[in-house]
Amino acid sequence: MKKVLSIAVILLVLSFSFVFMVGCGGNNRGENNGGGESNGDYGNVDNGNGNGDIKDEDDEDDEEGGKDINVRPPHVYEFEWEVFLLTNIERENHGVPPLIWCDILNVAARGHAVDMEYHGMRGHIGSDGSTVRERIERAGLSLVGRGSSENMAHGQRTPAQVVAAWMGSDGHRANILLARSTHIGVGFTSMRYWLPVNLQHPYWVQKFVSM
Repeated sequence: MKKVLSIAVILLVLSFSFVFMVGCGGNNRGENNGGGESNGDYGNVDNGNGNGDIKDEDDEDDEEGGKDINVRPPHVYEFEWEVFLLTNIERENHGVPPLIWCDILNVAARGHAVDMEYHGMRGHIGSDGSTVRERIERAGLSLVGRGSSENMAHGQRTPAQVVAAWMGSDGHRANILLARSTHIGVGFTSMRYWLPVNLQHPYWVQKFVSM
């Protein structure tokens, strides 16, 4: 019964996201004019890389997507968008091209975050045994001939905290700064939103793909 309910929750998240999803096209590169082992204030982090196995400019409309590239899409959570912007700031600071937002990766990332929180688990293998690549392809993006990677974290309370945690960990930092990655999606969930901030333990997921 619990497994059926968990599948239903994930499907609900995916269905809601697909209503708004426009895919990975366009030139939606977020720009912002605005900041190790992480068992302390930064919570716990984990990353997957390679083929997805578990190891360790202006304000003009985008010609292709027809939307302002600096404005958060309505279906994307504010915290997800902030992580996206902070990630591109880190890449810019290290001389790496910015990533392009991908709604399909957003769906896959948020679905995994919800799955982990619902089951009280952490890792790159889903509750149904799915891998990083399988979840991306299930969301609708073919990875034939494409590389992918994933960062996940648990416990950080703000986008700045989680990006700092990832940048302080070699594996996560490598995923964020990987030059050949071109697209990103971010997932965030905190089902305990009614509790005081110090009792919340959000889940965060980044998914990267080379297109």
